[in-house]
Amino acid sequence: MTDLKKFNQLPFSSKLAIVSWALGTFLLLLNFCFPNQDEILITGIVYIVVMGIINGVTFLYIISKIITVTQNSRYYIIQAGIMLANIPIAIVYVYLVISHYTSLNNF
Repeated sequence: MTDLKKFNQLPFSSKLAIVSWALGTFLLLLNFCFPNQDEILITGIVYIVVMGIINGVTFLYIISKIITVTQNSRYYIIQAGIMLANIPIAIVYVYLVISHYTSLNNF
């Protein structure tokens, strides 16, 4: 089975977590490769807001499933955990960008 087929078989929330992480990492690397490009910084800020909303809504949906579905709640708890794993990663990325940006601009 190819990796793409495996990826397509994942639940939506897992795909969203993986894609969110991958795009966030890409934007972080772009920011470090092109440190004086404010467009990348602005794109990153917009990305965090948009993905925060999308991931938040998805997380709330998963929580509602945990509450309402009693037979398969472990499955949804695992999905919620996968979604939550991106939060500390995002916090570290934001910290790195702010530290890098402030060191470049001598704030």
